[in-house]
Order: sequence, then C-alpha cells, then structure tokens
Amino acid sequence: MNKIKRPDLKLFLILENIRSLFNVGALFRTADGVGVSKILLVGYSGVKLNPKTNQAQLHPHLHKTDMGTTKFVPWQHFSSIQEAIDTLRNQEKEITIASLEQNPQSHNLLTYSPTSPALALILGNEIMGVSSTALQLSDIILEIPQWGKHNSLNVAVAGSIALYQLLRNSL
Repeated sequence: MNKIKRPDLKLFLILENIRSLFNVGALFRTADGVGVSKILLVGYSGVKLNPKTNQAQLHPHLHKTDMGTTKFVPWQHFSSIQEAIDTLRNQEKEITIASLEQNPQSHNLLTYSPTSPALALILGNEIMGVSSTALQLSDIILEIPQWGKHNSLNVAVAGSIALYQLLRNSL
C-alpha cells in the first residue's frame, strides 16, 4: 500500500454531550485514523465520574467500539463547552472553532477550505445537536449537504465524513 502524506492541518475533536458510548468509541477510531491531536470530551461524553475523586475517567464500556484507540488518541475532559474552547484558544495561537450543525448560518462542508493551521470540530448530542453556546463560540458553522427526505446522519458517521473532508479541503 502506498503511503499518502497527511495534510498539515492540525485537528481537534470536541464531543459535546454525546450520549452513546458506541458513537464516542467510533469517533475515537476515526480520530486515530485521521491523526486528530486531541479529543476534548465535554459533559458526559464517554466518561464516568469516579465517585471517590469526582474526576472523569473513560467509561469502562467504551472499549466495545474504540478498538484500543483510547490508548493512542490523547483526550481531556471538560465540564463545559466554554471551558473546552477557552483551553484550546489558549493553547493554539491560530485555531478555527467549527461546529457541525444544520443551521441557517451553516456553510457547505464540501466547499469550505480551512485557512488557519489548526481546526477544532464540535459535534453535538444525538438528539439536541450542538448547543447554542457552542454555536455562539464557533468561528464557523459547517453542514454536510443532504438530499434525502430525513436529512439526518448518525453523529459518528457525520463526524467521520467531516474530519476526512476537512483534511481533503486543506490540501
């Protein structure tokens, strides 16, 4: 198999209150595949609070779908989306915060080209989507165009499509 050079775009993935461990595990696998620098788990996404220390640890059932990728992809837990985004903005000098959401202000993912050297993609809850706070804190809102009747994709599928498309568009 020929090695293809990965584009230079530094990627971060922010998972905001993703309720399904299967989705979180699948997104860890995709994050490993595309070379995400870190996953920021917000709220209850993939974690369980240690009753003694009140510290978040990866949920023990995450291994059913992560295929061991939680050992390779760095992650950090945050209680709020504000805290997660503030931390990223302090760590990365030039970063674009992008939410993936169907919204009147959304831009077409297929035609969007990242302009900064780093990008964080926010994925939201399976039912509620990306929170209004996250949308307000985002530099851009992206949408995957859909032509079906239901216009809805599973969050892990949508996140995987978006991460690969962002890399492709950064070439």
